[in-house]
Amino acid sequence: MQNLKSSFILGIILVVIGGVLLLKSLDIVYLNWDSIGSLVLIFFGAYHLGSWVINRKNQGLLFTGTLMFIYGILFLFCSWYTWNLISNYWPVLIIAPGLGFLFMYLLGNKDMGVLITSLILLGTGVIFLLRNFYYYNFWPVIIIVIGLLLIWKGRRDKKDDEESGDFSGTEN
Repeated sequence: MQNLKSSFILGIILVVIGGVLLLKSLDIVYLNWDSIGSLVLIFFGAYHLGSWVINRKNQGLLFTGTLMFIYGILFLFCSWYTWNLISNYWPVLIIAPGLGFLFMYLLGNKDMGVLITSLILLGTGVIFLLRNFYYYNFWPVIIIVIGLLLIWKGRRDKKDDEESGDFSGTEN
């Protein structure tokens, strides 16, 4: 059964690749080797993500698929416009592993080390990305949002304690 699903996913990927190459050979779309390399990354990333759906125990597929898919999209974007854009979008190279780790945490076992690594990479990447687009002055908004989330979580936890009858955390 798993072999059938795996061949189905690979078959879809090959049909899409063949369709894109056919459109290129008919001069309907323009592709260069940079674009083709990026598309290969996207499709292998999608293959890894699809393989993870089949075998959810292998979280390496989730991380690798996320990384390859996002890098492929970034490289495709740069190859279609200009590679000079990588000077603005390089933080995506930090954000992608952060998203991979975040997906591993959310969709796999809840290892706190994976979550902390994810948040460090995502935070660093987002700060650098905002800096490149002159939104750097708004970085305190991140601190405000974190504070609001902590307040909301604290109020929610207090409400849950009151509903369960656990008053051990309340003052006398």
